[in-house]
Amino acid sequence: MAGRHRPRQGARRARLPRHTRPAGVGHRRVLRRPVVRALADLHHRAGRPVSTAHPPDNPYGLSPTQAKALAEPGDFALTAGAGSGKTHTLTALVARDLIEHDIAPEDILVCTFTRAAAANVTARIEDRLRTLAPERSGQATLRLMCGTIDSVCGRLVAERALDLGIPISLTPGDERELVPLRHQAAALVLAELTPEQDEVLRTAFSPMPERLGEEIQAFHDRALRLRVDPHALHVPPAHPPTQAEIDEVIATIRKILADGRANARATDSFTSDLALLEAGRVMDTRGKPGRVIADLQPLLEDAKAGMADLKQRVIDSELRPAALAIAEALRLYDHHYRALKAQAGIADYTDIAELALRLSSLPHPRRFRRVYVDEAQDTSPLQMDVLIDLVAPGGQMIPVGDANQSIYGFRDADVSVFLDLVESEDMGRATLDENFRSQPAVLAGINALAR
Repeated sequence: MAGRHRPRQGARRARLPRHTRPAGVGHRRVLRRPVVRALADLHHRAGRPVSTAHPPDNPYGLSPTQAKALAEPGDFALTAGAGSGKTHTLTALVARDLIEHDIAPEDILVCTFTRAAAANVTARIEDRLRTLAPERSGQATLRLMCGTIDSVCGRLVAERALDLGIPISLTPGDERELVPLRHQAAALVLAELTPEQDEVLRTAFSPMPERLGEEIQAFHDRALRLRVDPHALHVPPAHPPTQAEIDEVIATIRKILADGRANARATDSFTSDLALLEAGRVMDTRGKPGRVIADLQPLLEDAKAGMADLKQRVIDSELRPAALAIAEALRLYDHHYRALKAQAGIADYTDIAELALRLSSLPHPRRFRRVYVDEAQDTSPLQMDVLIDLVAPGGQMIPVGDANQSIYGFRDADVSVFLDLVESEDMGRATLDENFRSQPAVLAGINALAR
């Protein structure tokens, strides 16, 4: 929610707004990025001054809305729109942990989305400590763990490499090393598929081997980040409709048409359905009439339900060979890609995250009393599982994000991960709904677009 305009806070430099969520707009509505950039650019060119009035007089320089976040006990999700002082509030929470709660820096983890963000957060925590507790500045920010999720996983895995049974030197390879291995694994898969499987996949995706290999790679990477084991994929058996079931639906439609009390739209729609059914085809059931005489409604509902069921079962039956072929291709690809990486002595970031997830099963796993997750709307299920496991018993988990700013779905970020936390009964909630960055006219324009 964009909220009301407020004086600018905390940030060292002004950043252009990405977008904000207006009142009454659902979490899952996401503005188109180019539109937001265009509005931000107009705002930038206008050169309108931003108010620099001092924030409320409190130790951390927080507005009343932001200060409420400091009062939240236990785990809580902080929803913060663009320009709402998210980083300002996040660094205040960390500083409060160090100063008032006397939490050791080693017991605090702050995960950010980029390395630049990690450096910015660390610098701003240091600024707060230098002002509020000079005796704690310097060493504290060096000892707390602040970085991207990938870098945090890498550091934690390296600490327990021997216990995990992996080489101490194992680190994520760069794309120049990994891309050839992916191509090689895909080529091995295509060589091992049966002619029938190969034909099904080429029909479903692409007749070109290179493109087909890329599709298999993309399916595999997404499956792992969504915590789907390629070796545990199950394709349920299909149950295509029998002729008797089709005849039953035909009889129901004939009864509706014979009744003569359905409106013209109903008659036209079901006449078309009947013709397709008798021709051996099953169609979509959208567009059925909603206004009919009350005593005819049960028949209509039966007919619509029957058509929908027949359609889905036909689709399931026709797609099952493709689903089976995809499942087999993913299993083969996972096997070959892991073997090739092991042979080369390198890993990718998904491997490191999976290893980090195993840390909790080791004796004396490292955990943190505070785990802050910035840009939580751009995490994957695998990453969030790792972070949840890193919270010490009695510790706090504080995801910070805004569902409207989730733009990394193409990298397998899943906004539902954050939304599930926000809506969890076990998680408290706090919201920053004031904007300290943009002029009211810009906020009004963005809010209108979001609606």
